[in-house]
Amino acid sequence: MEALESELTCPVCLDLFEDPLQLPCQHNLCRRCFDNICRSLKKTDDGAEAASEPGKESGSLSSQSSQPSDHDVTEDPFLCPTCREEADLSPGGAAATPRRNILLQNIVERYRKAAGRGEGKVLPCQICEDEPPSPAVKLCVQCNVKYCEMCLSNYHPRKGVFARHQLVEPTAEKKTVMCSEHDDEKVNLVCMVCEVPICHLCKLVGEHKEHDVAALSTQYNVKKEHLSSNVLKLKSWMSSLEKFINDLDDMKLQVKVTILIASLNALRGRMD
Repeated sequence: MEALESELTCPVCLDLFEDPLQLPCQHNLCRRCFDNICRSLKKTDDGAEAASEPGKESGSLSSQSSQPSDHDVTEDPFLCPTCREEADLSPGGAAATPRRNILLQNIVERYRKAAGRGEGKVLPCQICEDEPPSPAVKLCVQCNVKYCEMCLSNYHPRKGVFARHQLVEPTAEKKTVMCSEHDDEKVNLVCMVCEVPICHLCKLVGEHKEHDVAALSTQYNVKKEHLSSNVLKLKSWMSSLEKFINDLDDMKLQVKVTILIASLNALRGRMD
């Protein structure tokens, strides 16, 4: 199912296709993603024109930067997010009005029904290293992590710094984080150079255009494995420390016994 889902995932928003459009190179992307890219390229063109005509009034510029329709085009080159092949978005170009991929949309809808997303689904523990992970029983509101009974006891004790954390029943709802640069776009990528979360428009037409990026979910799993490894190291270190403390207590007791025996022997010698 995971391999199939990867084939049905938009390369831009990294979600299942919504109303997919097919580019001349035969790759697909969501209609909304296509429109957003065209809108960003269009704004870039408008900004360049305004800069080249310093005598233009600011009011006329704002009137030209209105939201474009689905079929607005741009003179700038459009690179396919998958293969980076250039597509012609100019009026009359092959990609100016890409066709809707109805077959792919039907496959996505069937996949959604087969996967049964969000319908009575048992949520897995996000800390478990077992395969498959144990069912989650609690969600920590502050940590935003789901725990099974064992992991909750091992990694989230209800004392110390965790004493005030709120534990609730786990739910399938996800908090959507929106991009600070593009208000209507959700964060779904991580810039590997700046090490900050970004949206797909930041990568395609923003300041992270030339930077290497990775999927947010992939980086989440990498960080999770790293943290789990560190937790195991800390547990091992704590066990070693407890053993060292116990050995010191035993040594302390032996020293006291030795001193007591020596004192008794000395006292007995004086009495003799």
